[in-house]
Amino acid sequence: MPELTPYVALRLVLAGSAIASMIGSAEWLYLHRHFRDSGIYSWRVQRLAAGRAAAPASLLLAYPQVLAIPVIQLALSALLLLPALSATAVGSCALGVALCYFLLSFRGVDGFTGGDAMAKVVMLAGGVALLAASGNAVVGALLLITGHLLIAYSTPGWSRLFDSKWHNGTKIIGVMRTETFGRRAVWRFLEDNRGFARFVASSIALWEAFFILYLFLPTPLLLLVLSIGVVFHFTNAFVMGLNIFPWSFIGAYPAVIWTAAFLQRQFFDNSILHV
Repeated sequence: MPELTPYVALRLVLAGSAIASMIGSAEWLYLHRHFRDSGIYSWRVQRLAAGRAAAPASLLLAYPQVLAIPVIQLALSALLLLPALSATAVGSCALGVALCYFLLSFRGVDGFTGGDAMAKVVMLAGGVALLAASGNAVVGALLLITGHLLIAYSTPGWSRLFDSKWHNGTKIIGVMRTETFGRRAVWRFLEDNRGFARFVASSIALWEAFFILYLFLPTPLLLLVLSIGVVFHFTNAFVMGLNIFPWSFIGAYPAVIWTAAFLQRQFFDNSILHV
């Protein structure tokens, strides 16, 4: 397998988050009616949390001008997919996408997920690193993104690891019964096959909780473990409608692959055994 350079790894990660951002922007635009004063994302309600900043923020965040934010985010994210774009241009576009995320977050829009949070971190870290035009900054961004991914996996993983209702399949079946994330066919299947439900639930908890250990696996085994994540996230997208997750989380895997190689060089190639 050819060596993955820090710059290439970061560009790949940004591309994954760019696709996630494009999907997220398209979803917000599809829901544009909810941004009206009569909608669930009404600025008249959301501005109450903005305090003194509400009046000047209204110039940008009230309806309909607020819709310019996902439009700009969509356009900048599309530009990030152009391979010929210079590092400076990529960094500028990434920071622009991050700014759009922060503006929508400040507006108080509900509905952001862990996939959006991952994309936000990637865009901010990647944008700063590329505009800094420093190899060390790019390395730092990759380590930060990997660390954020580890937290995103291990936090729910360890929580589920000691949750008996998760291991016996009760919670995963309950999620499948919800209107927002569930599917009747999947719920019925898991309900009728409790043993399979317990296997899936326990496997997810174990895979997430011990994700940090995968950084020390040989590359072929690491790729095998990450392929489980690919199946996991695309299954979630299909079953639960979490369309952003596959692209933002799987898109961060090049950072994991690079970080694993980097850490193994530090721990093993420079060990006392090689002096």
